[in-house]
Amino acid sequence: MLIRNILTAIFFAIAMREVGAAEERPTLLPALSSCGQEFFSALHAKREVLGKIVPIRDGRGNRTYIKVPDRSGELGNTVPFSAPYPDGSLSLVGYFDDILDLAVGGRYYSWGFFVQGTIEEVKRQIAPALREGTHLRRDGDVYVRSELWKDGAWLPDDNLAGGVAPAHGTIERVFLIENGGPPEFPGVVRVGCSLQGSVTSEMVHAARPDISVDTEPFDISPRAAARELASLLFFESATEEYRKSLTVWREADGWNDRMLRCMQEIDGTVLSNEVAVLLEDDLTPKELTDGLSFMRTDTAARVMKQLRAAQRKGESVSRSDLDLSAEDTVVLTKNSEIMRKIVARMKSPRYGLAYVQAISATYERCRKGKPHRPSR
Repeated sequence: MLIRNILTAIFFAIAMREVGAAEERPTLLPALSSCGQEFFSALHAKREVLGKIVPIRDGRGNRTYIKVPDRSGELGNTVPFSAPYPDGSLSLVGYFDDILDLAVGGRYYSWGFFVQGTIEEVKRQIAPALREGTHLRRDGDVYVRSELWKDGAWLPDDNLAGGVAPAHGTIERVFLIENGGPPEFPGVVRVGCSLQGSVTSEMVHAARPDISVDTEPFDISPRAAARELASLLFFESATEEYRKSLTVWREADGWNDRMLRCMQEIDGTVLSNEVAVLLEDDLTPKELTDGLSFMRTDTAARVMKQLRAAQRKGESVSRSDLDLSAEDTVVLTKNSEIMRKIVARMKSPRYGLAYVQAISATYERCRKGKPHRPSR
């Protein structure tokens, strides 16, 4: 009953102004200086205008990114704008997005704009609005703001040397204003971010939401993808259903408090991990990452929230009952095939039995510990 309720809910889930009107202050360049998701939200707010001059795509939630032909290739990691985009008094004329993998030397994720003007002109215009702008400093021929990932946070480090690879095991986040661009962008300044060093897939996911929804594969193992996918699909519902069942089982079986506490050691993580093992066996790595790409979106979060609310009320739900925006409908339609495939796999009785076996194993362990109240 537990997994059937969850599967039933999932099954029913399966759609500025004109260019040239200058703004008083730049908005995209300051947002870019966050070197994180804020930038892609800023692109989303300007997507109607940007979409007229450069290829764009919508990513997770209210985020948009500019599409380059090939971020991993030297000849495809830039894209020119068909007309300059005015960001304050500055003109953005192109975009770059490249990934460089140096193996033991780490990975480098770089993205940003080509801006018309000199380095001093550009720096003077945007410096007052930059994030952590007080740490922007001159380093040779460039302006740089550098941070080091330490103790779970980004910390300013004004002593990081430019042009030197990060030490092994370290991660740096750098905002740069530097002269020059490729030949097709004469007279420009390159303004952008670099995430570099021993960069983890989780950090890429946090800073670059565009990469997860693109055709580039996740830097994540099939097992990790299966676990995250199973958790997003089942954790909340599985936990709620199991807690409800514990109340019934305690009364039926006459558990004392010690037995109940022992059985409460199971949570949604334990149960979803049982599902993850089967998902990893039943789905290809691409199917796992495609499903995970969708489940990481804000659209999926909104859909699952509505499905769970209906499930708590004991109501059946069809797709037409869901409150979806036009953007949500597009995203849901685009990903319906992979989600139907995942749900079809999970209809196998093996998934329900995996739940039962996990619960039964815990029950036997708790019972053998003699927390069960003796019969009279």
